[in-house]
Amino acid sequence: MKLRAFLINLLSASLLASSPVVLSAPIIVQKVKLRQNSLQISGNTACEVAFCATVYAAVFDDYDGVKKGQVYSQIFYYSTNTYEYVNCIGPEFISAAVVDTKTFSATINATLSSANPHCEYTSQQTIVVNMTAAFDPQSFKEYTSVTTTHTDPTGTTKYKQDYVVWGVSMTGSGGYYNGAYFGSVNVTTAKIASGS
Repeated sequence: MKLRAFLINLLSASLLASSPVVLSAPIIVQKVKLRQNSLQISGNTACEVAFCATVYAAVFDDYDGVKKGQVYSQIFYYSTNTYEYVNCIGPEFISAAVVDTKTFSATINATLSSANPHCEYTSQQTIVVNMTAAFDPQSFKEYTSVTTTHTDPTGTTKYKQDYVVWGVSMTGSGGYYNGAYFGSVNVTTAKIASGS
C-alpha cells in the first residue's frame, strides 16, 4: 500500500512539474500579454494480478512561450515489489502528444531512451510508446472557464483559463505493457494580461 501511494505521488509530481503554474507569475507594470497552452494525456492499466502500468504525456508553453514536451512510462510488479520507469522532458517530445478536441481523441508516439540526456530512468533501455485514445462515452466530459483579476499598487493582472477534460479508453504500447489502458485527456488555454 505504501508503494502504491508512492507511485501515485510520483505521477502527481510529474503532472505538476509539467504544468505551468500561471498564478505565480509576477505582477509587472509594463503592459504584457502572455498566452499559455497545455495538454495532458494520462492512462493506467487495471492494476490487477501481476502488475500496474502507467503512461503519461504532456505538451505545454512556458512563460517565455517556449514549447516543451514530456513523456513518462512506468510499470510496477507486484510479485517482486519493484518498478521501472523512464521519464523524458525536452524539445524533441513536443510532437509526442497530439489531441483532437473535435473528435475527443488523442495519440502518444515517442521513443524513450536512457541514452537521451533529457531522460531519467531506473535502468538502461529503450522503450517505444505508441498509444491511441478515444472518448469513453461511459465516462465524463467537463468544460470550465475561469477569469480572475488581481490589483495591487504595481498594477492589475487579468488571468483567464479555459479548461476541458474527458475520459478515454486507450490501446497500444505504453512502453512496458501493450494492451488496454483507461485514463483522461485535458487541454488548458490560459491568458495573462498585466499592466498599469
